[in-house]
Amino acid sequence: MNHRTHTLLVLAACLAITPAMADLGAVLLPSPPPSGPRITINSHGRHHGRHYGRYRSRASVKHYANQRARQREETREKERKERWENAKKQAARAAETEMWNRELRGVLPAGYGSGVVANMSEESKKLLEKKLKAKEAEEARLRKAHDERRAQLTTTVIDDEALTQLKRISDYLGGLKAFELQAEDVSERVITPMNRYQVRAKQRYTFARPSRFHLSSQGDDLAYDMWCNGKRAVFRNRATKTELEIPVSGDMEDIATSMYQQHDFVLPLVDLLIEDLYTAGTMDLVRARYLGQTVMNGQKCHHISATAGDVDWELWIRTGDTPAPVRAIFRYRSEMGAPRYAANI
Repeated sequence: MNHRTHTLLVLAACLAITPAMADLGAVLLPSPPPSGPRITINSHGRHHGRHYGRYRSRASVKHYANQRARQREETREKERKERWENAKKQAARAAETEMWNRELRGVLPAGYGSGVVANMSEESKKLLEKKLKAKEAEEARLRKAHDERRAQLTTTVIDDEALTQLKRISDYLGGLKAFELQAEDVSERVITPMNRYQVRAKQRYTFARPSRFHLSSQGDDLAYDMWCNGKRAVFRNRATKTELEIPVSGDMEDIATSMYQQHDFVLPLVDLLIEDLYTAGTMDLVRARYLGQTVMNGQKCHHISATAGDVDWELWIRTGDTPAPVRAIFRYRSEMGAPRYAANI
């Protein structure tokens, strides 16, 4: 069979198959859409679970597109209004909170004459007055409890072993001409009797007798360095890069007292830097108890607890030939909320 004969046979086969394929296509392919009015569908272009968007008119497509655009714009406008209202409420709450804090610190005069308070609602003013009355009642309760406790402590209870351990640590620290002290402490800050928070800090002293030291402090709310040569102290705020020079004199106890009275600044753990810790610790001493030996921060320690004046304190002292402090806790009962200070040394 040559090439021409093969081509003719293929062409004849194709002509024979074509009518059968035409009949099969008539059965399988759908009929064209009716010539009547076009199908109306919803805005999602769905009818009975199938998509018939190709049958919508141009006017219908434009209508639903405009409708969706209006809905989106209305949603955005509603969200903008909600954000604006929330921002105004947050600003009002922040102003009331700041005013309340300033009132507690004694910044605002009595009578609430500030502009912030004048713009407060009557409900907020009543709430503030209620909080202030609660604060005054809590302070009165603390004063009463303090007076009752002092009345109960008419009999002095002092363990000789507690004084012995306090004398050991006093002689050990007082005999050191220079030393380095590192501590991690937690201070309580009291806003109201029922509202307080904690501030953590890391302290590092490099100290030389009688009153030369470098203090490096890194805390949650303040980071600073302080240098003192016995005649002047320089305070440097790391965040603001500002410095303050303070003239000082005397020993560490005198320096700490003048800083607190003139600048309302408390040197952390300054009691451990005083040369005669025993005399300072037994001043106004009402109670002192020896609570035995325990393990604190992985070290075997003597545990003593004492009350001196308006301060309750506890001290853990390392056993052995180097009675160094391991942990200290102070509780200031005369201050509002009786805040605590604890340090791991």
